[in-house]
Amino acid sequence: MDLLDDNLAYETKVKKVFNSKSSINLILKMYISSNKDILQIKRNPSDSRIKEFYITR
Repeated sequence: MDLLDDNLAYETKVKKVFNSKSSINLILKMYISSNKDILQIKRNPSDSRIKEFYITR
């Protein structure tokens, strides 16, 4: 399932995803009253081409 427009280039999609991550992090920081990022990115252990978002503890 792709939430972004199919006509966008790969690099544009990556930029939009990272901008969205930053926006979500900013909102979460505000609600949690934290200075650390809540969402982090890591590579999938089985396929290093895939990046996954995870929530820090």
